[in-house]
Amino acid sequence: MNTRILASLMVIGLVATAMGMGTYAYFYDIETSTGNTFTAGTLDLKVDGKDDPYVFVFSISNAKPGDSGSHTFTTHN
Repeated sequence: MNTRILASLMVIGLVATAMGMGTYAYFYDIETSTGNTFTAGTLDLKVDGKDDPYVFVFSISNAKPGDSGSHTFTTHN
């Protein structure tokens, strides 16, 4: 009787260990992405100590992975 209980506990332990390892393997993943650049920032440009009254607003819509673009702002000193 004790042998059957011990064997059952060992089987339950092995199954639980296998399930735990499978879950760990499923959720543990590392991806590496090299050569990519993503930047964001804010530029607060003041003229004669005052904010420029002209505002240029642009929005990006339907951006998807792999899309790229650029915009040039020209200032004169």
